[in-house]
Amino acid sequence: MPRIAPARRRYPHLWSQTLRDAGLRDVQAKSFLDGANPPFDKVQTEYLRYHLARKSEWNIPNEDKRTLLDSRDSASPRYVKSGLDLHYLSVSTP
Repeated sequence: MPRIAPARRRYPHLWSQTLRDAGLRDVQAKSFLDGANPPFDKVQTEYLRYHLARKSEWNIPNEDKRTLLDSRDSASPRYVKSGLDLHYLSVSTP
C-alpha cells in the first residue's frame, strides 16, 4: 500500500509565537535570502521547475498558471533555461 503523506496544516500564529507558547524564551525570527542569476546550473533549474509547479497550484488566473507551467516545459520559449532575464529571489522566515 502506498504511503500517504499527512496533510500540511498552517499554525494559527507565526513560529515565534508558537515557540513562546511552548515555553521557550528569547525567541527571535531570522529571515534568509536566497537568490540565483542565470545561467542556471542543473540543480538550480530543477529547483526552479519544482517551485514553479507548486506555485501553479495556487488560486491564480488560468493564464498565469499556463505561464508557470510553460516555464517548466523545455519545448516552450518561456522555459526557465532559455531566458537570461529570469532571476530567482526568495525570502523565507522559518
